Amino acid sequence: MQKYFESDVQRVLAALSRAALKQVPYAASVALNRTAQSLQKKMLLQLDADIHKPTPFTKRGLAVKRSTKRDLISIVGWLPKQAEYMRYQIEGGQRDPRKNALLMPGKKTRRNQYGNTTNSFTKRIKSELAAQAGFTGPRRNRLTQFSGKGGKVKQFAAAESDRLFVGKPVGFDGGAGIWRRINKGRQQKIALVFAFRDDAKYTPVYRLPQGIDRDVEATFLEEFKKAIAAAVASAR
Repeated sequence: MQKYFESDVQRVLAALSRAALKQVPYAASVALNRTAQSLQKKMLLQLDADIHKPTPFTKRGLAVKRSTKRDLISIVGWLPKQAEYMRYQIEGGQRDPRKNALLMPGKKTRRNQYGNTTNSFTKRIKSELAAQAGFTGPRRNRLTQFSGKGGKVKQFAAAESDRLFVGKPVGFDGGAGIWRRINKGRQQKIALVFAFRDDAKYTPVYRLPQGIDRDVEATFLEEFKKAIAAAVASAR
């Protein structure tokens, strides 16, 4: 998401004295930074409107690179970590796994108040699987079979005593993933913790606020006038 703005300040500059013109780089820098901060606030408001419960981490990712009087460029943009996932909210597209498959939340995935999977929960599931795999001894990779309703067989790579298993149970929706066995009396059920997906597709949901071009140009011109007046007054 990139936008470049230009403002017609020629009529303002034409009215300045020679002494005031010396203050233009400083005043322009001040105006750029104030305009960038104003744009940042409007973009954060739009973020709240377009995305359900954006996390504090995501909001902190919308940052301002301040200008100086020697480098009259001010940038409002996403920090690298937040940009990795915000690009899909802005542009849409397909996200591919870094390794074998994407881990997508299932029915038994623990989520935080923002609806996202917690890192602690993911680590706990991986730790539990590692313990079941028996890193201190031979790995258990045999298939154990359980008969379900209608005589269908559910297969998964796990020992009968394990609560978690990895695979694609026969007769269950959800496909391959990490499943948890739930015992309710004599009845045995399973629930999806994480689903394995080859990719994830996104449609754009986050946009720049309406009329932002006009607002930014107007804000910059107003802030430039204030900054040049203050600079001239302090120089006397």
